[in-house]
Amino acid sequence: MTNGAISWLYLSHQIGYCSMSVDCSNLNIVDNCRFYFNDLGVASYFLNITGEPRETVEGVLCENFVYLELMERVRSHEIAGQVPWFAIDKKGRISFSLGN
Repeated sequence: MTNGAISWLYLSHQIGYCSMSVDCSNLNIVDNCRFYFNDLGVASYFLNITGEPRETVEGVLCENFVYLELMERVRSHEIAGQVPWFAIDKKGRISFSLGN
């Protein structure tokens, strides 16, 4: 049921995918590892009903905002690739890559 819901959100352009750069290498990319909402209002709605602390919700919304900004740059060919990439450091923090 979860996969069906995610597929529906993707096909209706509510979410988009992001790829992962393993060890920050542009030669080791895992496609479509994480998804982000294409509308921050929709993302905020769903995040607020999860019951997560406000700080967590705000952090996810900030990360989603960065994804949307990078997607705009991908679409305008300012940066390479079809989707943005992210990497996770040893402390578990996410970092986006410009893909070039």
